[in-house]
Amino acid sequence: MSKSKRLFIGLLLLTGLLYACSGVNRLKRIKKFGSNPGNLKMFVHVPKNLPDTGTYPLVLALHGCSQNARRLARQTGWNKLAEKHHFIMVYPQQRRFNNPSKCFNWFRLKDNDSISGEAASINSMANYSLKHFPVDSTKVFTYGLSAGAAMSVSVMANFPETFNAGAVFAGAPYGMASNIWKASGVMFRPTVREAEAWGTLITSKHDESTEYPRLIVVHGLRDKIVNIQSSRELVKQWSFLHKTDEYPFKTLYAFENNPLVYKLFYYNAEGQNPIIFYMILKTGHEITVNPGKGDKKGGRRGFFSSDKDFFSTYYIAKDFGIIP
Repeated sequence: MSKSKRLFIGLLLLTGLLYACSGVNRLKRIKKFGSNPGNLKMFVHVPKNLPDTGTYPLVLALHGCSQNARRLARQTGWNKLAEKHHFIMVYPQQRRFNNPSKCFNWFRLKDNDSISGEAASINSMANYSLKHFPVDSTKVFTYGLSAGAAMSVSVMANFPETFNAGAVFAGAPYGMASNIWKASGVMFRPTVREAEAWGTLITSKHDESTEYPRLIVVHGLRDKIVNIQSSRELVKQWSFLHKTDEYPFKTLYAFENNPLVYKLFYYNAEGQNPIIFYMILKTGHEITVNPGKGDKKGGRRGFFSSDKDFFSTYYIAKDFGIIP
């Protein structure tokens, strides 16, 4: 290898190291955050410039299979937005001991109830944050990719009182699978049910007065790992919870002048919009990013992320209502 090539590779490695170690991507581990029946790790990012007065939104971001908290933080650009717009990030992280592929176990019954497993651990992280950070309890959100997305649905289904809204990237409805074998099958051929059949899997766990989190769904039309029908079934499930039609009331084609992005809106009888569905054309099983500087640019290309000129994290944060 030539000297100039070695120098170039060294500069690339140094640049990556500096980026990974920069304040905006540095995460702090919280080892003791309360009840942890799912045996997960907790990492946080609290902006350095957070004013001492007031309370702020909280976002819990769940990684996909083979990922970890730091990689998700780098690729999604959540911390950059948190620094600028003043909110707190929590990143639950799976342990290889729990799942060799580091997937959240969204399909195991014991990990998907309010007491025994990973969903309960993630809710404990939210409760810890409410006690130890200046968090606005009415502005707690969850976000997830793939297995992390399906686990985000589980957390919202079990703890609707904790979360205001959740964003689900290529996820699944609550109750779609009960073991790893069924999970592997339904990713390719999702179970199809009526909205009520899906919805009662959640409403049966709560009383009639329960208010459920808003839902934001994102899915690539070329996803060959999780069939987009899985997201359509998820929309049906939450349309029952929010009493909306299971078909969109309005669709914005070429959203933000991007021909790849369709934004679908689902309204209830009160004129509220509790469900949003982003369909991304020419996109597989990945987060969409738009690297660069500026309000609508961010995120990094990598494994499970691609540049589609659409910084999805930014628009999700806007839909959450935590940035103007």
